[in-house]
Amino acid sequence: MPRKEKLQEAELAHYRNEVIEEFHYLLKESIKNKVTDIVLATGKVPYWRSNGKLRQIQGESWSVEQMKTLVGHLLGDDYVIYNTPRAYKAYLDSQNRTNYLDEELVNFYSAELGYDLTVSKAEYCHLEEIDEQTIGMFSYLRSVQELTYRFRVSAFKERGQFRLVLRLIPTEMRDFKKLNLPEPQLEQIANLQRGLVLVTGSTGQGKSTTISSVLEYINSNNTGHIITIEDPIEYIYREKKSLITQREVSGRNRMDSDALDYPTAIKEALRQTPDVIMIGEIRDAATFEAVLTAAESGHLVISAMHTANVSATLQRIISYYKEDRTAILSRLSVSLAAIVSQRLLPAHANRIYTTQRVPAVEILVNCPGVKENLAAGDIPAIQKRMEEGEVPYKMQTFDQALARLFEKGLITPQTAVEFASSPSELKARFMQSDIQLVD
Repeated sequence: MPRKEKLQEAELAHYRNEVIEEFHYLLKESIKNKVTDIVLATGKVPYWRSNGKLRQIQGESWSVEQMKTLVGHLLGDDYVIYNTPRAYKAYLDSQNRTNYLDEELVNFYSAELGYDLTVSKAEYCHLEEIDEQTIGMFSYLRSVQELTYRFRVSAFKERGQFRLVLRLIPTEMRDFKKLNLPEPQLEQIANLQRGLVLVTGSTGQGKSTTISSVLEYINSNNTGHIITIEDPIEYIYREKKSLITQREVSGRNRMDSDALDYPTAIKEALRQTPDVIMIGEIRDAATFEAVLTAAESGHLVISAMHTANVSATLQRIISYYKEDRTAILSRLSVSLAAIVSQRLLPAHANRIYTTQRVPAVEILVNCPGVKENLAAGDIPAIQKRMEEGEVPYKMQTFDQALARLFEKGLITPQTAVEFASSPSELKARFMQSDIQLVD
C-alpha cells in the first residue's frame, strides 16, 4: 500500500477512535446521572432525559463528520471491513474531512439496533455505588471485573442529517413488586401454559420492562425453553431454571442478525421446541398472523402492541382481518389468553422515593364470559366484563387500577382523574368520599 494511503488510513483510524471515545464518555455520564434517553443530532449539543424531562447538556455540538463516523461504528465495522456490503468505506479528503463512499449510506432511512457498553468494575463503582453481591449478578456477561450496559438505538435521518436516539435498558431484572405491577394478576398470566398474551401501551409506557419481568418470573420458577425474537434484543437474560434463546431480527442497515424478519423467525421458532415465545413487537398483519398461529399451536406467546387499551387492541387486531371479521373473532375467543395495557403516571412526590413513575394497568383475562363476547363480536360488552371480573378472574379496568393506586398513596387524586378513561365518573367517586381535588 502506498505511504500516502497508509497515512490517510492512520488519520482516519485516529479520528474514528476519538469519536467513539467521546461517545462512550457520554454513555458513561448518562449511566452516572440515571438518564433514560439520549438524543444526538447533527449540529446540536446532546440532549438527555432525566426524571422524565428532556434537557440540553453541556458540551460541544456534534458535527456532520462525527455523526457519520458514529453511525458507521454503530451499524457495523465501518473502518476495518471495507468489503462487507453494509460497512461504511471512508477516506479523508484534502480538508481532512471524512467522506463516505458506501452506497448504503445514500439509501439510509432508519435502523434499530442494540449497543453494548462494557465498563470495568472500577469504572462502575465510580459511576454508581453498588455492593459486591450485585456486581456478581452480572459476571456472566463478561467477567467479574466487567459489567455490560445495553442501549436500544434508533438511527435515522432528519433533513438529510443523522440523528440518534438511545434508550438505556436497565441491567437489573426487576420483579412485579419492585415495578409496582399488580403481582397476583401477572403471576397468574406468567404461569399460563398456552395462549396469546399481549402487553400494550404507547411508546415509553414500560411494555418491554413488563414483558421482561414476566419472562424473568418464568425463568426463575419454571423449567422450559424460552425463545425471544426482538428487533433489537433489549434485556439480556441469565438462565436460571429455563433455557433461553435470544434471536435478533435483521434490519435494512445492519450487518449482524439471527433471523430475516418476524414472521420467518416465528415460523422457525415452532421447530425449536419452545415452551414460551416472546415477540418484541407486532407491527403489521403478517406478524400478528404468525403470532396467533404460534399461540394456536399450543405455546405461550407473549408480544407487545402500540395500542392504548384493551378495546383499542381488539379493534386493531380486527382491522388486520377486514374481510374475515367473523373468523378472527372466533380464533381470538379460543387462543387469546390475556391483554395487559399500561400507562406510566407521575408518582406521588410525598410518598414515593424510589421511582418517579408508577404503572396503571388494565387487565383482560379470556374467561368464559369474554369468550362469548369475542365470538359474538360484542367488543363494548368486554369493558363491563372487566369491571365485574375483578374478584373472580383478577381483571381490572384502568379506572379501577387508578383508584387502587390512589388508595395505596402512590398517586394523587388529581393524577387519577387526569389519566382516567372516565374522568367525570372517577371525580364524582372521589367527591362522594370527601377527597379534595385541586384544580
